[in-house]
Amino acid sequence: MEADRQKMFTELDLLDARLEDLLSELEGISLEILARRKEPEQWSPIEVCQHLYLSEKLSLAYVQKKLSFDPVLRKAGLLSWIRSLVLNWYLQTKLKFKAPKSTTKFRMEGLTVDLIAIDWNGLRATLRQIITEMDSSHLDKAIYRHPIVGRLSILQMLRFFRSHFDHHYLQIIERL
Repeated sequence: MEADRQKMFTELDLLDARLEDLLSELEGISLEILARRKEPEQWSPIEVCQHLYLSEKLSLAYVQKKLSFDPVLRKAGLLSWIRSLVLNWYLQTKLKFKAPKSTTKFRMEGLTVDLIAIDWNGLRATLRQIITEMDSSHLDKAIYRHPIVGRLSILQMLRFFRSHFDHHYLQIIERL
């Protein structure tokens, strides 16, 4: 079980490194450029960043809610593994699906890359704390509910975060 926790920290370390890479890429770019949409129906680079952040934030809120009481949780078995595999494969393609509305509520007023960095790094710190404090009996449980594929373990959620981040990272860079 503790090996699962270590895998979670490894995934989180990879996510943190990718976030630092992204923030370095965005450093020094004006908000005007970051907020510009190349096509009317496309998100701007800053909107893609907000989508990624909101996706992680809402996912974490769901996990925190689940862990706030003692729910009956199923083990993340073969079906969760297949769901995770399909989801991560899908994110490596150029195929699109509509993002949940809750992850598309963007704010622009007063927004800066520094503010995004502070919020996102704080979110990741909270995630790290949750993993640290999580009861060992929950490590292999399907705690997280992805809006499309359903229940996944925390480790599978983190792998989704990484695939999702990588998918959108390319969009951000292309749209600068």
